[in-house]
Amino acid sequence: MNSQDPLVRINDGGVVDSVTTLSPTTILNLRGSYNRFIEAAYRTQSMGFDLASLGFPAVLSAARPQSMVLRIEPDQYREWGPGAWNEQVTNTLSFQGSVSRVTGKHSYKAGVEIRDLRVNIKGSGWGGGRFTFSRDFTRRLPQYSDAVSGSSVASLLLGYPGGGQVENNAFLAFRWGYYALYFQDDIKLTAKLTLNLGLRYDYESSPTERYNQMNRGFGSDQVSPLAERIKNSPGLAECPACANLKGGLLFAGTGGQSRAAFDPDRNNWQPRVGAAYQLERRTVLRGGYGVYYMAQAEMGGSTGFQHQHAICGQYGGGAEGYKPANTLSNPFPAGLILPPGASQGLLTQAGQSITFNRPGRRIPYVHQFSFGAQREVPWGIKLDALCGKPGASGHDE
Repeated sequence: MNSQDPLVRINDGGVVDSVTTLSPTTILNLRGSYNRFIEAAYRTQSMGFDLASLGFPAVLSAARPQSMVLRIEPDQYREWGPGAWNEQVTNTLSFQGSVSRVTGKHSYKAGVEIRDLRVNIKGSGWGGGRFTFSRDFTRRLPQYSDAVSGSSVASLLLGYPGGGQVENNAFLAFRWGYYALYFQDDIKLTAKLTLNLGLRYDYESSPTERYNQMNRGFGSDQVSPLAERIKNSPGLAECPACANLKGGLLFAGTGGQSRAAFDPDRNNWQPRVGAAYQLERRTVLRGGYGVYYMAQAEMGGSTGFQHQHAICGQYGGGAEGYKPANTLSNPFPAGLILPPGASQGLLTQAGQSITFNRPGRRIPYVHQFSFGAQREVPWGIKLDALCGKPGASGHDE
């Protein structure tokens, strides 16, 4: 990664397509494809950099999840050092097959589509460490703020950070599939009227993560581990609601939970109907209706698999002035807190906010209507007038 460009968007792919005439009225079409899309922001070329080579203590270099140059942000001066980097790689394997047949008044077409989607997400956050420096420690009177004394660069030289953070983010590898079947019949009922009838079935499986680093809803019916503590706590033992406390974050592939983020939705039938009528020699009327399901492209969340460790810069105040809580030579004397993953179970994020997706979510759909007219006017010009809009939409429960 040392020679990567700062911003990258690369799309590579290949297609193999075969068309075979099975008979004068039947055609077989087979197609396979592969696509790889890379979207990344490499804002550093210092991956693998050893801070000890610049005189920083080895404990600081070893404590960070990402071995890269520090981010330094002195107040009133331009920051330096790399920012965060991220990378998302999407690999899609797909296969489409269809058979077309014409017989009498009918023109049939049936087919299948299969996709294997894999998305790999990486991001450093502030994995190499971000340190801010203010003038607080070097002011004439640290307990009083003024606009003329103190220097953030002097605080940097002293090794007294005012704040900052180090982030530890999980690298995620998602995979899911998409499957579809369809059938269509175009019927030439009369010389002027053609009817189009079709039916499509879609199934998009729920994403899984290679190492189960994903959440799966909220256990509102499960007894919280805090309930027993509450029962034995003075002043709370008489609170029935507290003693029966339930709920907590659930994790895919853990505690009997499915590895998938969501429950399967296998009821995505999509009827299609259309008609074309030649009103007279130069005018054709067209109309259609269909139900369309939309791909979810949604993951289950990864709460518990990342952690932001804030740097405590100062303590004290008043007459005793401000004192550095930690120094740049040893900003994490107690060590960094590692992401707990699923190890805390229902206690994950206890006392903090929780965001989760409902596992029973269904794929949304829309009813689409359209009506139009085509008219040939002089000089071989064709005019189109189209009126179409989505109708009622929602999701199956």
